[in-house]
Amino acid sequence: MHAAIVTSWGAAPKHTTVPDLPAPAPTQIRLRVLAAGIHRLVQ
Repeated sequence: MHAAIVTSWGAAPKHTTVPDLPAPAPTQIRLRVLAAGIHRLVQ
């Protein structure tokens, strides 16, 4: 899975690959996020 990780204010996001999540339990669901916004200070 690809991720953009922000570790501190003012730092540029670091693009990385992270391990996939485990399968959800029978009482849970998994959502696929197609896009997310970030604050201008983080960009």
